[in-house]
Amino acid sequence: MDKKNLRRAFVRMDNLKPGMIVSEDVMLEFGTVLVPKGTKLTERTLNRFRMLGIKGAYVFLPASSLDNNEGESSEIIIEDDVPDEIVLERVYNNAHSVVKNTMENVRSNGKIDIAATMNVVEEIADKITNCTDVVRGLQELRKNSEYTYRHCVDVAILCGLMGRWLKLSDKNLRNLIHAGLLHDVGKAKIPLSILNKPDKLNDKEFAIIKNHPLYGYEIMSKSGYFDKSIYYAVLFHHEREDGSGYPFGLSGESIPHISKIVAVMDTYDAMVSQRPYKGRYSPYYVIDVLQWNSIGKLDVNIVNVFISHIVDLFIGDRVKLSDGRVGRVVYLDKSLPTRPLVELEDGSFVDLREDYNLYIADILLTV
Repeated sequence: MDKKNLRRAFVRMDNLKPGMIVSEDVMLEFGTVLVPKGTKLTERTLNRFRMLGIKGAYVFLPASSLDNNEGESSEIIIEDDVPDEIVLERVYNNAHSVVKNTMENVRSNGKIDIAATMNVVEEIADKITNCTDVVRGLQELRKNSEYTYRHCVDVAILCGLMGRWLKLSDKNLRNLIHAGLLHDVGKAKIPLSILNKPDKLNDKEFAIIKNHPLYGYEIMSKSGYFDKSIYYAVLFHHEREDGSGYPFGLSGESIPHISKIVAVMDTYDAMVSQRPYKGRYSPYYVIDVLQWNSIGKLDVNIVNVFISHIVDLFIGDRVKLSDGRVGRVVYLDKSLPTRPLVELEDGSFVDLREDYNLYIADILLTV
């Protein structure tokens, strides 16, 4: 088959056929290659896909077949038309694999593969930050992966969204995403017995954890050139406005702006995620905490921009109220973002602005 006449396309599972050539590695969760690029699909391979819940694959198809089927089926999607949820899953899994490999490489040789992390940054900047349902997608993708790795990917993606909301230049956007991806790279030097401890850390263990920004800076310095703003973010993302942070106790204007952005994204994602020693919190609860912590701890302007944009992404969420009832968020007042109007399953409405005895206990991932 003449390669000049081929186009890459995403084909959903039901429309994959034996004989199609895979144009991109088909991967299991978070980096394991199931079928490598260039493999010809067989019926046995397709049966494995079905057993493992594979949604589809990127394959080479003759351009003529795509032209002839124009408008006929949603099962064949040319590269430019891949749905957001598939793009997010693809980029997220690749980023997770790169972060995991980066941490393992640092543990073995003390260095970061800058080219690999830059490729992830480009993918997030180009493909993720314009997706319409990123936050809800992250909730689904993060639930089955190791916290340390997924947290780095989550923060990088949230930094990408925040960079768009702040209207950063392309260079500064990419530096911010890179900073988010590497902000916890110093944890590769923390003993796994502490990093993965299922209970709350004691004072001695927490003192060890607090060294990870310094370790991260050292690792980056040995790995090659990074923009200085990325160094700042890795070194200072645990500093706080009132000087109560670490490792240097910086305050106010002494903390670089990029570090303040990463601090907010880091705090938000850590609280909405399941961690080895604690459960996750509802995003609505976390927003309340961010608003309070922005008084003296986090940069008020950054927190306000983040909240004003992220609550727009909560419209349509299926939620569980504190009294057990289930409904869907249909309206949010940005002056009271954690007190939305909820349409219950029976068609009635609850306005949480008028009933402070109720609150949103959780966001439900399935309809």
